[in-house]
Amino acid sequence: MTRRRVGVVLPAAYPELAGGGGPWLERLGRVLEDDFFGAVEVSQVTDDRVRREARAALDGAGVDVVFAAQPAILGRKLDLNAADLAERRHAVEACKGQIDQAYELGARIMMVMSGPDPGEEQRAEARERLVDSLKQLCQYAGERAEDYLLAISLENFDHVRSPYCIFLWGKFIPFQAETVKYGVARCSDSSSGV
Repeated sequence: MTRRRVGVVLPAAYPELAGGGGPWLERLGRVLEDDFFGAVEVSQVTDDRVRREARAALDGAGVDVVFAAQPAILGRKLDLNAADLAERRHAVEACKGQIDQAYELGARIMMVMSGPDPGEEQRAEARERLVDSLKQLCQYAGERAEDYLLAISLENFDHVRSPYCIFLWGKFIPFQAETVKYGVARCSDSSSGV
């Protein structure tokens, strides 16, 4: 039977997994048993043994794997566009750890998000800082690549309903042209379902 490429966001379906703990293998097993799903979006798994077993289960199921760094970003209050350099460096380093986990789990794409929107007057500078952070993440993903290059994808939230949108959809083109020099980056728009 050919699997459909319909996916499930595991930490959204099972919020107890968002922090990296909880019954990961049991919940993942439930999803992988259902032939309806051909893709799984996973997030941080704090236990090394559980992460290795999850990778084996994902590989055995033959599903597409996407890694969601948003639970870690939100849970740790990380800000990839922070004006404070130390705070932004901390966020980039933490996201590099998420890249390591994404590779360990066999993900081909890692979803990230911006920090809070600082408002219209500071948005352009925040956008520049975010692009710089994304370049660093793309470069790190490239350095860690062995058989494939992990794509870093910026999830673009609805500007009206979310405080986490400093990239409006039309502003993506310069970002894309700038970041491809450093690695793979793409943008997805969760506000329109794309």
